[in-house]
Amino acid sequence: MSRILITNKADVNKVNNVGDTALMLSVTKYGSADMARLLVFKGSKVNAKNNEGYTPLMKAVDVGDLEVIHILILNGADVTDSKGGETVMEKANKKGIHLFLNVFTDCKILKQPTLIAAVKYRDLNLIQTVLSYEDGCIDQRSSTGETALEVFIDLILSEKKGLSPEDKQIINLLILEEYNSKESSTPTMKNHRNAKKFPLVKAVQLGDVDIVKWLCIAGAQ
Repeated sequence: MSRILITNKADVNKVNNVGDTALMLSVTKYGSADMARLLVFKGSKVNAKNNEGYTPLMKAVDVGDLEVIHILILNGADVTDSKGGETVMEKANKKGIHLFLNVFTDCKILKQPTLIAAVKYRDLNLIQTVLSYEDGCIDQRSSTGETALEVFIDLILSEKKGLSPEDKQIINLLILEEYNSKESSTPTMKNHRNAKKFPLVKAVQLGDVDIVKWLCIAGAQ
């Protein structure tokens, strides 16, 4: 029904008696990323406030809907906005999802793919979550054509802080995801993906035999 109304040019910014727009209600009542995406596409104001001072982003942070948060930030939602002296980022920090807001903001400002932005925070849970909710993101490339695995190894080498146990877990995860992605590809897609080899030479510079072994098992040349 909502889609029919929107398609027939219903006012997407009309508010109810407490000042909630359709976008706010889609976040709190339905948790629907598809609905939020449609409403934003049709012109819903991402920084509108209801009578209590809530924005759609604040409501999305409250319910922890990462996909909706991503959509809102990419479409201009203000992460510095506040209610009652508490900023959106502070609210997200209490929820334990502040790193996701950082990643989505990086995607918006730096025009980076989600996974490429995520690996720069060297956080296993963050990377696992991005991989689980954004299909196909393992195939994303940086502006210079690097995979998430290459970006991550470059980061470790450049920071010169050594390789932590969590770093190794992240590398193992990215290797497995890339390998599984290649194995599930069509022949044409495999040829395209194999054009970018596993970064064995860079991995050797990390000085960890396990990582080199994992890459060799995955087919690095």
